[in-house]
Amino acid sequence: MKKFTLELSDFFELSGRVRKIYVIIGAIAVITMLPALIFYLITQGFGYLGFSLVFNIILGFYFLLLGLGKFPKKLSGYYSFDEEKLEYKTSAFRKREIILWKDIQKITIKPTAINFYLENNESREISLGLISYRYVRAIKKYIQETAALKKVGVQ
Repeated sequence: MKKFTLELSDFFELSGRVRKIYVIIGAIAVITMLPALIFYLITQGFGYLGFSLVFNIILGFYFLLLGLGKFPKKLSGYYSFDEEKLEYKTSAFRKREIILWKDIQKITIKPTAINFYLENNESREISLGLISYRYVRAIKKYIQETAALKKVGVQ
């Protein structure tokens, strides 16, 4: 079976609704915090509140870039599946996870997540809520087909 790869840094990987929410949050943060920072610097100088405002402005630009699809590939998430392992990183702030097919006992497929139950009584969940539905379908199809080949139970 072929390898399945999905890079979340591409513009169309996030659903349209999520992109709009990111743009709105980013725009509100930048538009409200920038004047507040300027006013605070003029009246008070740079202090704890100034640092907080700068942090919120940077966070606002982060959400704007993410929503507009201009985020660097290196910092974004990905899904990479093959016949030996499932490797994924769901966001820039999460670490990379690897699940070996040989360790999987059972799989439960939910509308926006996939749960893997491993041999060592551990379970892992891959969240699919932030990506476009067509990619969710493709991931679920790949998981089901590979699980059938590996004789892993799917619910």
